[in-house]
Amino acid sequence: ALEGVRGVMLACCVLERAGELRPRYRAALSRAGTAPSCLLHLVGEALGSQLEREGEGGEGASHRPADAACLSRLKGWRRPELLFNYLALHADDDAIAPLARRWLTAVLGLGGESVAELRLREPLNRRHLDAIAATG
Repeated sequence: ALEGVRGVMLACCVLERAGELRPRYRAALSRAGTAPSCLLHLVGEALGSQLEREGEGGEGASHRPADAACLSRLKGWRRPELLFNYLALHADDDAIAPLARRWLTAVLGLGGESVAELRLREPLNRRHLDAIAATG
């Protein structure tokens, strides 16, 4: 039950920040009979549309199985909001923000690359890790 509550709270946090889905999210919240699955479905749409905007995915419908697996992972983590906090921390850094989005996509299993592939093959990742090592 606690995992379900975490999933719904995470969905609310993500959807409140999702510009194009915010009206649908708020409309869903205004209905007394809205099920948590409705909110989680909207989060899946938000993640799918993010992938499409970045050219990493195809049509939104093709993301549905991956969305379900992603949401299952998010619900099982103790503090999944920290993933999105990581994105927010790097949002203003034009060099790192795309890498941070790719990392989150890989962690959630939504893209075509794994975390290991990203870590080992991406030059931006190497620079990022070198910068972290240089600061302490």
